[in-house]
Amino acid sequence: MINPGIFLGVLVQLALLGTLDAVAGLGPLGWLAGAAYGIAVGGFLTYGLHRSTARSLGPADAVTLARSGLVGCVTALVVDTAGREIVTMVVIASVAWTPSTARSRAAPGRRRRSARVSTWRSTRI
Repeated sequence: MINPGIFLGVLVQLALLGTLDAVAGLGPLGWLAGAAYGIAVGGFLTYGLHRSTARSLGPADAVTLARSGLVGCVTALVVDTAGREIVTMVVIASVAWTPSTARSRAAPGRRRRSARVSTWRSTRI
C-alpha cells in the first residue's frame, strides 16, 4: 500500500506540472517526463519505506520530496523546451537546489545519516 505522504507528493507533482503548463506552456513530452519522474520518485520512496522500519515520512523527508517535485518540473522543461524557457528553468532549479537550510531546520541536531541510507548502503556492499 502506498504511503499517504508519498501519494500526496505525486499529486503535488502533477499540480506543479499543471501550473507550469499554465505559466510556460508545457507540451506532451514535458508532461510525460514530469509525470514519469514523479511516479518513479513515489515508487522508489514506497520501496524504501517498506524496507525500512519507518512507517511514514519525517519532516526532512517531506522537504526532500518537495524539492524533488521542483526537480521534476525542471526535468519536464528540459525535455519539452530544449532551452526555450531557460529563465523559468533557472528559477525553478535554483529554488530546488538551494542549500539544505530548510532540511536542517526540519531535523535539528541530526548530523548522522538516516537509518534508511545506512540500511541501503549496507545491503549494497
